[in-house]
Amino acid sequence: MMPGLRPYQQAAVERIRTIFARRLRRVVLVLPTGGGKTITFVFIANAAAARGKRVLLLCHRQELVDQISAALTTAGTPHVIIAAGCPETPEPLQVVSIPTLARRLERIEAPDLIVFDEAHHVVADS
Repeated sequence: MMPGLRPYQQAAVERIRTIFARRLRRVVLVLPTGGGKTITFVFIANAAAARGKRVLLLCHRQELVDQISAALTTAGTPHVIIAAGCPETPEPLQVVSIPTLARRLERIEAPDLIVFDEAHHVVADS
């Protein structure tokens, strides 16, 4: 079992890896409330960043930026926050508020992996 993941989270990570291996690139992870979606995608993002990949973790509210950043800190994963009032620093793993991303899109280097938290907001105009 992968360290820090419950068996169903490990199974989800393995399914996502299988999907990526088939060259499919748009994956939605669905878990119930309290199922550990943040921990699961932090695990995936951490693994990608450890392989030198650029990762953007996108969310639409400051509370989620803080939650994701705290989970990354707990996992010992270096990262930066891209949000209003935060300095721009290039790091392989970035937690980005969507409103800030919309304003800074041309200044952000293209990522290898994008994770949207609260994916039902992806269809929003921003």
